[in-house]
Amino acid sequence: MAKSCSTSVYEEDSRADTDMNFVMTGAGKLVEVQATAEQNPYEEQQLLKMIAIARKGVEGLIAQQRTIFKPG
Repeated sequence: MAKSCSTSVYEEDSRADTDMNFVMTGAGKLVEVQATAEQNPYEEQQLLKMIAIARKGVEGLIAQQRTIFKPG
């Protein structure tokens, strides 16, 4: 199971096998993907899985933002 980690938490981040950052639009399109294998290289399937995990996380954040920042 993937565990999200703020890059400001260096100790935890530095022990990660892979460091990935994603930026997506509200429509779910990728704007930016940064991925670095910190320890061992990863397979393409692992990258696709992480994109899916990131998408779910971004969708959750967007849903929260839409609830908090309702127009009107």
